[in-house]
Amino acid sequence: MPYIKIRGCDYHYTDTGKGKGKEILLLAHGFLMDGEMFRYQADAFSPHYRIITLDWRGQGKSEVTSAGYEIEELYEDALELIDKLQLKNIHWLGVSMGGFIGMLIAARHPELLKSLVLAETGTESETLPKKIKWGLLAYIFKYLGPKPITPAIQKVLFGKSSLQNPGFIPVLDEYAEKWMKLNRLATFKTAWAIFNRKSVAHELKNIRIPTLVVVGEEDVA
Repeated sequence: MPYIKIRGCDYHYTDTGKGKGKEILLLAHGFLMDGEMFRYQADAFSPHYRIITLDWRGQGKSEVTSAGYEIEELYEDALELIDKLQLKNIHWLGVSMGGFIGMLIAARHPELLKSLVLAETGTESETLPKKIKWGLLAYIFKYLGPKPITPAIQKVLFGKSSLQNPGFIPVLDEYAEKWMKLNRLATFKTAWAIFNRKSVAHELKNIRIPTLVVVGEEDVA
């Protein structure tokens, strides 16, 4: 498994694809997920692209650190990873928190990216009702673990059609098992950072690269 030291954290990442030497597709996952969420997309695009995935600090196989979970800090992580892997002209596809960070890079360092795909993400800060709702779930996760709130988490992260599809049960079981292994405090810190993030809407005017925005009809978050 490849690891790279990024701002004091051992970051797990993958670097695959038969298209190595060609254009780069970097896939940035959302909260409570990991780089493996893109395994089917990686397989589909690997004949044509060099595929990079990562696990944000404290998630997936990356190291749990005492600090560094704010969105701006994860943005700094992403910049250092790009620099150390000597990546350029990146096609960045970010889901949720991966999209937050992709927007910051596109707005502040447009020279690094060639295009941007924003899936199930947003520019504004969370509303107070959502902060209260998500904050309560975060505290339960911190003190009691994910088991009591797994159904609630699934309803946020997966669409209704998927939840009602018997063929999707293995995926639900896979992530329920992964959540049980997450560090509670690191997960809480990441959740708190996401729910209390600042709006980046004022920076959108600086994004000049081709950008595709994708939002599913069943996205409740």
